[in-house]
Amino acid sequence: MIKLSMRHLQVVRELARTQSFTEAAARLHTTQSNVSLALQEVESLLGTRLFERTTKQFRPTAAGADFVPVVERLLADLQAGIDNVVASAQLQKGILAIGGTPLLTATMVSELLSDYRRHYPGIALRVEDASTAELARLLRNRSIEFALGTFSAQDADLAVTPLFDDPLVVLAHASQRLPPACGWSDLAGLPLVSIVRNSSVGELIEETMHKVTGQTYHPTIELHHWSTVISLAESLSGICVVPAYAARKAAGGKLRTVELVAPRVLRTISVAHLRHRELSPAGKAFLELLQEDVRFKQDGGSR
Repeated sequence: MIKLSMRHLQVVRELARTQSFTEAAARLHTTQSNVSLALQEVESLLGTRLFERTTKQFRPTAAGADFVPVVERLLADLQAGIDNVVASAQLQKGILAIGGTPLLTATMVSELLSDYRRHYPGIALRVEDASTAELARLLRNRSIEFALGTFSAQDADLAVTPLFDDPLVVLAHASQRLPPACGWSDLAGLPLVSIVRNSSVGELIEETMHKVTGQTYHPTIELHHWSTVISLAESLSGICVVPAYAARKAAGGKLRTVELVAPRVLRTISVAHLRHRELSPAGKAFLELLQEDVRFKQDGGSR
């Protein structure tokens, strides 16, 4: 393969544009002799002359006329690539694809999107809301860069970083006379609206209720979506067991938050990404914003 350097290509381009060794040298911040030597090297490597030059004329040969547009395109594409990399590194442009479980996407992620867009308006965002298993699949086929959920640290190909421990709590209608903190056994016999049992939280509720009461878990109604669970708990004057971050989203309605104890059940919310895939500058910036938000809320703040 013929090895032409960047300096060679730039000399050909500037000579074609200026048709002058003097002007080409000035544009390249070098001497005329260096430009002349570089052109000789190019023509020697290619085995043909690219320019005809006399005391009165300087113009491309037939070979030069074919080669110069190729050089122009190569250098233009390279500069465009450099500009894109720099712009992405400086968070001026790019695409960030992230994922989260539906509830996390509707709460934590949605709360951060406006802040992120305000800080980095040039970054286009794509958000996937899906189950933890589906998010892991999207990570592995590189459809998303990272995801929020309850991931297992046993997945060797995923780097899992814990964000915070989130307890399960009760959202209770005002008509339900529950104390500020109640045990799982206190929920027996109450109109319990629940997320479906084949979800991660539904499975955890079922296991805990059976462990504490020794009875089979029988909610009044089971639903697939958290927004419907909370809405029906309110309309049916019932209760529901939800992650604490969902309770914050429901604040202000007819449901009040009740601490759930004996036992206190925690779920670790984490960020997962492919272990050997470095996060982009845009991804790192979103995670920094997310971690700052988590610290803010743990210190007692609210958004």
